[in-house]
Amino acid sequence: MTQACGGQLVVCAIHRLKSFKYIELWYFSPDECKATADEAKTNADDAFGFTKVEDFVALKPVASFKASHRAIQDHSLEWRQFDLTKNSFLLHINKLKWPEKHQCALTMFFMNIVAHPYRSEHFGEQALLLYAAHVHCD
Repeated sequence: MTQACGGQLVVCAIHRLKSFKYIELWYFSPDECKATADEAKTNADDAFGFTKVEDFVALKPVASFKASHRAIQDHSLEWRQFDLTKNSFLLHINKLKWPEKHQCALTMFFMNIVAHPYRSEHFGEQALLLYAAHVHCD
């Protein structure tokens, strides 16, 4: 299973990332991805579903497939959270061997957001977070 921020990402997050589907950056925050993994472990009930890990099929508690109720939408992250999570997100897409052109495009996108001159403007960081969230979702 993929290691993240000292903990494990929940199966749902990894599956979505492997499938090139949208996943909130929040899942890649150092504190929150560990809390999400811990939550998935403690919320396990008697219902199980199938998951594929590497070349194996395994049973996982259905609770671990659910999105976290604690997830924060990208545009609602604090700037510091955004800055940390984008780095972890980029590391994970690299570990999952996303195509190089996608990795480069996302790296350049995040670099341009973080270095954008609007950051110093009143509400600049909030505007950039909204823009980044919109583009990330696309």
